Amino acid sequence: MSLNEPQKAPLEALQKIKAAEEQAKTLVQDAKEAEAVKIVQSAQEEARGLIQKHLDEAKATAAHNKQAMVAAAAEEAGKIKRTSEESAGALKESVAPLLEKAVEKTALRIQEYLQQRKI
Repeated sequence: MSLNEPQKAPLEALQKIKAAEEQAKTLVQDAKEAEAVKIVQSAQEEARGLIQKHLDEAKATAAHNKQAMVAAAAEEAGKIKRTSEESAGALKESVAPLLEKAVEKTALRIQEYLQQRKI
């Protein structure tokens, strides 16, 4: 059975429409894939940006905390030093009379010893 020209034209038109539909489906699929790649790349860039932002914030917070800890430690060291100096001063004051007595006692013993040797 051969198709005559008037019947052949609609069939060719349907074939062309199907081919155009397939081509359109392929183009839509390609566009979707390209868009998906763009979305993934955009999400990766945004994630890198957020990571960097949070990393920078964490570094700034750590630096601030470090400075605060160093300042607190310096203040505490100053307090300890002052307390130690006060304790040392009080100890010197309490020992001074004893030291003076010990020197007098030692001087007397030396004097006695020397006197005993003269005899």
